[in-house]
Amino acid sequence: MKNKVYRDQEVDMDILQDKTIAIIGYGSQGKAQAQNFRDNDISVIVGSGPREHHTSWERAEKDGFEAMLISEAVEKADIIHVCLPDPAQPDVFRKQIHANLSEGDTLSFVHG
Repeated sequence: MKNKVYRDQEVDMDILQDKTIAIIGYGSQGKAQAQNFRDNDISVIVGSGPREHHTSWERAEKDGFEAMLISEAVEKADIIHVCLPDPAQPDVFRKQIHANLSEGDTLSFVHG
């Protein structure tokens, strides 16, 4: 089986221009993904656990992102990009993401 490699000139980013991407988790993966989307002029928000328990709020805001609870970010976004550690993903999905999804949302998971 031959792999297909896509180059920048083959990708049309226009489909994302009117979308908001919620980056769920702002660790090493989330921070890099959020900055990459923003560098490509895509609207990005960051979803995290409660402010008093997660330093990611302060880090995301320091980097210029709007941070909010995961459930709020999912409600506001068109694309939900889960950048949490693998063991945390199932519980967060069941408790904070699933009930807040809307028809037509896109859900993706980063695996590390």
